[in-house]
Amino acid sequence: MWQKNKVYDVVVCGAGPAGFAAAIAAARCGAAVLLLEQAARPGGVAVTCGCPGLMGCAIGERQLASGIGEELIRRLDEIGAVSFKHCLIRPLAGQPLHEDVISSEFAIALMMNRMLQQDGVDLLYYCTLYGCQTAGRKITAVDCFCAGEQLRISGKAFVDCTGDAILAKLAGYPVCAADPDDSMTKTVLFQVSNLQPFSRQELRTRFTTLQKTFPFPNQDHLMLHPVGDGGAYLLNITLTAGDPLDPADLTRMDIELREQIPQILQWLRDNFPEFKDCVLDSSAARIGVRNGRQILGRKTITCSDLNDNTPVAEPVALGRRGYGGHGGNAFIQNWAQSNPGTRGIPYGALLSPAGDNLAVGGRAISIEPRAISAIRLMLQCFASGQAAGVIAAMTANQGRLPDYPSLRTVLLQQNLLLE
Repeated sequence: MWQKNKVYDVVVCGAGPAGFAAAIAAARCGAAVLLLEQAARPGGVAVTCGCPGLMGCAIGERQLASGIGEELIRRLDEIGAVSFKHCLIRPLAGQPLHEDVISSEFAIALMMNRMLQQDGVDLLYYCTLYGCQTAGRKITAVDCFCAGEQLRISGKAFVDCTGDAILAKLAGYPVCAADPDDSMTKTVLFQVSNLQPFSRQELRTRFTTLQKTFPFPNQDHLMLHPVGDGGAYLLNITLTAGDPLDPADLTRMDIELREQIPQILQWLRDNFPEFKDCVLDSSAARIGVRNGRQILGRKTITCSDLNDNTPVAEPVALGRRGYGGHGGNAFIQNWAQSNPGTRGIPYGALLSPAGDNLAVGGRAISIEPRAISAIRLMLQCFASGQAAGVIAAMTANQGRLPDYPSLRTVLLQQNLLLE
């Protein structure tokens, strides 16, 4: 656990998929690591936003899951806590990850905690980041609030995996916020059980024919999949628009989304015999935010880069080329692109031009807001977070950001896909 007054080699802020991978990656480089998280457990969106589907495992027949993200899935498989999302095969038994997988919130947090502790990462949960200290081009400490105490935690290098570039913003580094029209819908996921057997494809077809009667007509796509072992289904069908970085709007959206759930359930019961006797099991603790704030990095991934598949000289992880989806007025926006294949995530997209000891992982890396879907899925966040953890560990050891050839060597040693 956290050691008071210790100067850590690496301090990772945020314990979602990116922060989890960053902390383990840095520890495996020999760094003394502290992982900070405002929630009670690790997992981020997979746990606190009620989305235990680990998405982004593959594209076509190519497996994209690699490194610590794949290791987590394989460890979950060892305890019988993961299955393929569509075919529901369990156990995976070493099969290639050619489709996304589903688990449970409990199992994901449990296994993440086990892996973090096995790799010697110090943990501090229930901890809210509210400030930082800088000297020249370096962050020297972060200020947090935990259990009624104000804490100042010092480090040699830092990783921002907060999802909304909170540490970078507190340091005064340049950031940008997505326009609400480009930042995708906000959602409160919920789980239901006691459904009658059905075909998901046939159900979606019927939903399309009835969509005009749905209480929230901007939702034109029925998203649901099984979770856990008890016959429960996760529904991703609430939606609203707004600014997730505005405190008042965030509260307004949360209230609005929870009011949608009973209306949606009643509509489903009235229109689908399979849902006639369904029961609401749970709703997510937090809004699911797909896009908020990013750093303005040394390199920025653009829609044009993805469309043209421009070469990446210094890849540190692997992203996708398609972007768009979860739009406010329709599931697929008129500017969305389903570009095939993959593209490397450039080293410079994880770095701010204003600082020399901060790396960023997850959906807050430097990317044009409309392009966010190329790097925001969980397996891509695991990968960019792992790269950020390695960068931070090497920075703490060398006193400067690592050169790309030496960084690449370590990333490959940690089994990350780069191209």
